[in-house]
Amino acid sequence: HNLSLFVGWDDSFSKSNFIKTPPGDGAFIIRNNWGTSFGDAGYFYMSYYDTYAEYRCWAFHNAESTDNYSKIYTYDSLGWISNLGYSGLESAWGANIFQASTTATLSAVSSYAASINTSYVIKIYTGVTAGNPSSGTLAITQSGTLSEIGYHTIKLSQPVTVTAGQLFSTVIQLTTPGYNYPIPVELPVSGYSSKAEYHSGESYVSSNGTGWTEISTATDEMNACIKAFTSQSDVTQPVLYVNPSNRNVSSDAGTTTYTVSNTGSGTMSWSAQVISGSSWLSITSGTTGTNNGTITCKYIGNTSLSSRTGTIRVTTSGATGSPIDVTVTQAASGGDNETIIVGQEPGIVEETVPAQQNLVLMINSTP
Repeated sequence: HNLSLFVGWDDSFSKSNFIKTPPGDGAFIIRNNWGTSFGDAGYFYMSYYDTYAEYRCWAFHNAESTDNYSKIYTYDSLGWISNLGYSGLESAWGANIFQASTTATLSAVSSYAASINTSYVIKIYTGVTAGNPSSGTLAITQSGTLSEIGYHTIKLSQPVTVTAGQLFSTVIQLTTPGYNYPIPVELPVSGYSSKAEYHSGESYVSSNGTGWTEISTATDEMNACIKAFTSQSDVTQPVLYVNPSNRNVSSDAGTTTYTVSNTGSGTMSWSAQVISGSSWLSITSGTTGTNNGTITCKYIGNTSLSSRTGTIRVTTSGATGSPIDVTVTQAASGGDNETIIVGQEPGIVEETVPAQQNLVLMINSTP
């Protein structure tokens, strides 16, 4: 599509400049978004006597306020560029997997209808697995019909809570009567949408809503035009988030770290303490903090043949998600193999075992 902007007029612009001569002189000056290679260095003229500029055009007469929502999850910043579909099918599924930046409630989804009376089925999944939009927990299913072609924002019949740091998916089935390419996509087109971006693990399509093909790859270079919106009245208090939930460390002595974040709003003061494993695990820095910070832990070497787990608890007052327990799992001691020699010539008993393994030898000697 293109965007044109009326930037001025010229009452003396000759009517003879037009292929179809109008009754008199005068024209509007219009700038096109196709660049300076188009028309007169990017501009063109429309006679005062033209009765219409385009036989198929759309205008928004009920656009929503820009402050209706607190956040937009989207990958298609440039919008609808092309379409995907399956041969002979008017219906297909598209999906985007997003990572929630804050704990919030989804209240709307948007996409494009490529034909009149496009029907849709929306599904929102929370706690999904990377690469599989229909994994996790199905939070809502909603269906309807879009009577007009173009962009539509669809309010969810019930809010869906997404948790900071977790993956969620916005899945939509579109059925476009008389048209076999129902899924709107953004992709880079030289000289038009060349700045379109895509990243692995973002967008997927499917013919049945269960078996998915990723399209946000270096081969396809696409993103599905599906957005998700969070409510303006979402988080009004701090939200505690600690990452990662567990650290696997070797049996040797060392240090490791955890990141503490306030993914909500306001100020959050927090504290951290070891609640199990204090004989070998301790906090060297980050026992307290405000909003975002780092906890650094020290652990001594593990000489046991068994692994062990210590727990650190992060607590804050008045914040969602508190307390959070994270763990350090330390591997068992592997030890080096040792060769133990028992006896004297001419009879020698030789056994190779791990250094920490108990070895019981029974030796029968005669006078």
